[in-house]
Amino acid sequence: MDIVQLLLLSAVTFVAALVQGAVGIGFALFVTPIFLTVFNSVIAVQVTIFITLVTAIAVLPKIYQHFPKPLLVRLIIGNAFGAIIGIEIYRLSDVTSLKLGAGIIVTVLALYLLATGKERMGAGNASPSGLLGVDLGVGIATGIMTTTLGMTGPAAALYLTYLHTTKQATRSAIFGLVVFGYSFGLLAQATLVGIETSTWMWAIALAPAAYIGTLVGDRVSNKIDPETFTKLILAVLIASGTMAIYSAF
Repeated sequence: MDIVQLLLLSAVTFVAALVQGAVGIGFALFVTPIFLTVFNSVIAVQVTIFITLVTAIAVLPKIYQHFPKPLLVRLIIGNAFGAIIGIEIYRLSDVTSLKLGAGIIVTVLALYLLATGKERMGAGNASPSGLLGVDLGVGIATGIMTTTLGMTGPAAALYLTYLHTTKQATRSAIFGLVVFGYSFGLLAQATLVGIETSTWMWAIALAPAAYIGTLVGDRVSNKIDPETFTKLILAVLIASGTMAIYSAF
């Protein structure tokens, strides 16, 4: 393990975790291009999954009381089914096409909400509730995107923004979903692909930077007003969708 590489990746991990801690999404957007450059693709995905789990677990003790429980339960149930569907889609489909489609959908919907959602910004709803079928459907979408593209947050973030959810409820719901989705993803990687010792070493070495960055991001989040928070969520979603589109070519 090269010390210069470790310092560089730790710095990148810290910044990405800070963004993740502040708004609930964005970690993979920052680290994936660099991780793919440094590691081979399998290691990059596995390290990203592990560290994203660290960022979620780091803030759970502070935000679990804000869980929108009925909605989160529906999203998690849908996520479980979607993850299984996603594995089959991953085996049968062209991942490049999946990235392109997901990137276009996320970008267009985020731009739409940004253009028309001013009336949704503000204190928001601490206990959001959609139709049962819609909640489960969004959960299925998050599960499919988790196991095919490693993207748990975007679909949930879009839906929570649409439901005019409070900042606290949005962050806690996304982190709760990330813990479930990425735990399943890490288990799937371990059982179906295998995780090398070097991967665990890199993941453990970068975990402190992710943990500290997330806690700093959590403090930053406390200073962000609801309207700015919504705009940041949508900005990160647009950037994530754009990156997915770019990576498809």
